[in-house]
Amino acid sequence: MGEIGKDLKKKAVCIEIVDKRDYYIAKALKEEGFLAFAMGEEEKYNAYQKVYVLSILTSVTKEIVLQLEDNAMLFCRGVDDKVQSLLDEKNIKVYNLLQHQTFIVKNAYLTAEGALGYIIFNTPTSIRQQKVLVLGYGRVGKSMTKVLKDNYAFVAVATDNKKEYSEATILADNVYTLSNYNITVKEFSVIINTIPKKILQGDTLELIDKDCFVLDLASNPGGVDFGKAKSLGLNVMHALGVPGKVAPKTAGLYIKDIIIEVLEKEI
Repeated sequence: MGEIGKDLKKKAVCIEIVDKRDYYIAKALKEEGFLAFAMGEEEKYNAYQKVYVLSILTSVTKEIVLQLEDNAMLFCRGVDDKVQSLLDEKNIKVYNLLQHQTFIVKNAYLTAEGALGYIIFNTPTSIRQQKVLVLGYGRVGKSMTKVLKDNYAFVAVATDNKKEYSEATILADNVYTLSNYNITVKEFSVIINTIPKKILQGDTLELIDKDCFVLDLASNPGGVDFGKAKSLGLNVMHALGVPGKVAPKTAGLYIKDIIIEVLEKEI
């Protein structure tokens, strides 16, 4: 972005370093000319307005907020109503990274790209012409379907959302509802869940081929009955925080861009 403005130079960006994404956020901001440092060094910069960047992995609690300076800015993964009330009392502006549309779309693609790697290392055959079932057709489901189709897989989608169902018919080879996909579930060599509620459970798990790789990309607690799946001998993986594991630099740079975008609008 070139040389930063005088008003931006008055802000000190304090970054919580939890994983590699956070390291790359700090590194990139410094390269852009910002005063950026790891959380814990705030006292060195009392003359500056603080901009706190919490790890995308961190759930914001009251205890965390009490440690933040008043009149600051906070980038994080979102807060509940009680935490928001305390932030309001301290006059801290909050920016939810998980609600930023550009970040959501780009992060979904990184998740799909990483999931492709997990599939490659957990199946004995090429992606090409593998029969894959994607449960859910939100942002991750859409990205997952596109990445798979780009690699010539046969992809079926299951969703109960009417809009998603209609959209899925454009790219997917087959589309089912969540009430009828299990009639063909044994045909698939890979099943990917993106829905954050229990989908793969009970009798449905018993229908899955024993050589099938089941990948759950949904946030905790996931959409698979993992206990039963493992008792059936299924190869199941719950992959959380995929972008931070497979592409931490790219994921960190996405967050860095959002921070700069917001700060430029605020001055």
